[in-house]
Amino acid sequence: MTKNAIIKNESLRYNFVDILKGILIIMVVIGHSNAPYRGFLFWFHMPAFFMVSGFLNKEITVKDFYSKIFQKIQYFFIPYFSYYLLIIFLIFGLGLHQVNLDWLQFYIPSFFLGGTYLAGDLTVFWFIPTLVFVYIFFNILKLYIKYDVFIIGIVTLLFCLAHYFSPIYLSQQKINITWWDWRYMGVSTMYFMIGYHGRILYQKYVVRSMSWVFIA
Repeated sequence: MTKNAIIKNESLRYNFVDILKGILIIMVVIGHSNAPYRGFLFWFHMPAFFMVSGFLNKEITVKDFYSKIFQKIQYFFIPYFSYYLLIIFLIFGLGLHQVNLDWLQFYIPSFFLGGTYLAGDLTVFWFIPTLVFVYIFFNILKLYIKYDVFIIGIVTLLFCLAHYFSPIYLSQQKINITWWDWRYMGVSTMYFMIGYHGRILYQKYVVRSMSWVFIA
């Protein structure tokens, strides 16, 4: 494969991912609107985001593990808390809510805990911490487990357990749990892993076949 072919292939791969992310972002907007049949989008648009993240995941080594994890946390959580505080400021600055004891009991825990504590205007923030937890968990598996078949088995087991226990927990606790809460990251890790192996298949078959076209 020539140098120009490699550059073209990498450019095509990222163009494909950028287009897909753009489509998914539009689906998220539609899903949170009053558009007809918008409920169907929730079947796949957020799992697809985890697949894209897995597709873009780069394996890390033991040597740079902590630095990479810190970079990822910094990359996601600085805007996470910044936009959280901005929305809180706008909500109370515009007088949409009054500051009282109920406010303290709701917004302060949700600020630090996220997940099931997020509700109302803040529900959309569930994705960021969940993605970070999934990224850390999956890369720990890749770092310390040599064979992919064992990783696939672990993630599949967690996926099944999450689907089995979450309805039980819901019925007993009678609270509304965000499905991709970090406590159920087994579900999200499955989609992340699918995206990761999708990239391997893409590079093995699609990029390789395109390299022959460029060479020819």
